[in-house]
Amino acid sequence: VVVGLLVTVFPNPVKPKNSFLWGFTTSAVGSLCLAASYPFSELVFQLGASHRPAEEMACFLGSVFNVVIFSVWTAVYTVPRWNEAVYEPIINDKFYPSVPWAWASYLLYGLMVGLHSLSFWKSVYKLGTVPTAVSKGAQQAGCFIFAHIFFCHIDDKECIDNNNGSGLWSRMQKGVACLMCCLGVVVYALGKSRASPVADGEKQGLGQVPLVA
Repeated sequence: VVVGLLVTVFPNPVKPKNSFLWGFTTSAVGSLCLAASYPFSELVFQLGASHRPAEEMACFLGSVFNVVIFSVWTAVYTVPRWNEAVYEPIINDKFYPSVPWAWASYLLYGLMVGLHSLSFWKSVYKLGTVPTAVSKGAQQAGCFIFAHIFFCHIDDKECIDNNNGSGLWSRMQKGVACLMCCLGVVVYALGKSRASPVADGEKQGLGQVPLVA
């Protein structure tokens, strides 16, 4: 996934508006937190082996924590900048400026996030963190493909053969990135099929080794 995403930024990197170091640091910390969420989520089930929480309860408690953090951020940062950060981008949208549609889209997005979170916890419980993390590769590849299918005719920036450039490499970047993501999933699947099976006791609930890398 990392290689697939990096392919899309050379030689067209994202230019920071302010400090490159600050942007790089926050991006690195965010990536670390995302990677750490996998072993920590499995640890929730391992530490409570005798009273293992249900996937639904783990999902609910995790969601409550995220809602609190998000609400604090919204109250402190977004609300004071509501017009410039929320309202004006909706009204100035060149495709379909509509506040009701924005609310509907936001609610639908929240529903999808909830389904994604529940799927994540169920996958960690039944499969382990490694297959769940690697499945992100297939998910990332799907972002390129479905963005092209559903949005290319509306915004050419979403097309798989357009990466903000006119050269051959710019037209190939997203396709190559998608291929790299798929290749990572295939390599893992082939390697996993040759791996020795885990003990029967480990297959109950958590069937894989925790993700540490």
